[in-house]
Amino acid sequence: MKKIMLLSLLTTFSFLGRSQEKYSKYDYLFRYNNTIYTLNFDHSKQILFEYLDKMHINTSNKTETTRKLSIEFMLSASQYKSLDTLVKQLGYSTACEVISNTSSTRFNELTMEVEYLKKQRISYLDLLEKVDTKSDKYLVLWNENKRIESDLFEKEKLVEKIKNSQNYYLVDIDLNDDAINEENSKISFVNMPGAEYSLLKIASPTHGISNNLYQGYFMKYLFTKGKSYASLGAYTPVSKNHADSTQFSELFMLSFGQDFYSRHLGRGSRKFFNLYTGYQFGGVLASGEKTKSNFFYIAPSIGVELYKNKNILIDSKVNYFLPFEYNQELRGVSYNLSFNFVF
Repeated sequence: MKKIMLLSLLTTFSFLGRSQEKYSKYDYLFRYNNTIYTLNFDHSKQILFEYLDKMHINTSNKTETTRKLSIEFMLSASQYKSLDTLVKQLGYSTACEVISNTSSTRFNELTMEVEYLKKQRISYLDLLEKVDTKSDKYLVLWNENKRIESDLFEKEKLVEKIKNSQNYYLVDIDLNDDAINEENSKISFVNMPGAEYSLLKIASPTHGISNNLYQGYFMKYLFTKGKSYASLGAYTPVSKNHADSTQFSELFMLSFGQDFYSRHLGRGSRKFFNLYTGYQFGGVLASGEKTKSNFFYIAPSIGVELYKNKNILIDSKVNYFLPFEYNQELRGVSYNLSFNFVF
């Protein structure tokens, strides 16, 4: 009997030792990871801690430095609904993912294992009743029965965990000071060809040189996320003045451009309506029936990304066209709409 009591104590302690693990993959339905940058790190950190206190949420893991905070906590399904509002208050997100914890297959396997172990336990209990308690065989059977009970206990715990996890989300937030955002200093190349339509309104159309309104079609190739691009195309008059044979009727253009996002507006991290400023620099081959000229130009711009995701970009912007020659006669405002896609 002393042996039996000792084995019982060891089994109990083994149960206690295994139950100390806080979060396993069976404790939650989804894992939410988000990397956030903020212009006011201390203020955003305070908002996050106030949210956790208000919702009575305990953190399972926290690492903090003067410019970075990594924190992990569990949310119920009802609490999870408020997470998007919190993220918007903290700063701008650069990497967000929601990973489904597909434990349904394991749940079915565990259910079958539990039923099998229950049948085994009944069989061993029946055998124990038929064997002499003082015999060595009884001790062997008793040990085997305790092993089965131990396995059964652990598997039943997992089954309950998976059942309860359907209402929980494990949240992992990395909050960073914007000053340490290494992505801002890296050049990230992309391969995004596309097309652009443009209307150029000349501020002071001049007889013999310029029309009052040109329209153009361009090939626009984005090669960095920054975003940097090259453009090639031509403008032609919307309504040609046949009586003016010296007027520029075609403006062939080759240019390089860059657009820059504001750190105060999320650095272009949103899917809709990212505001930016930029410039274009390039050359113009202007020609008419009797005239030809080559010159450079620069065009500062302001624009809005109407929509973007990983594969496409729909963009609109306004340029102020400033040629280095015929400045008075050709300068004006252009209105542009473009579409680019990942190739």
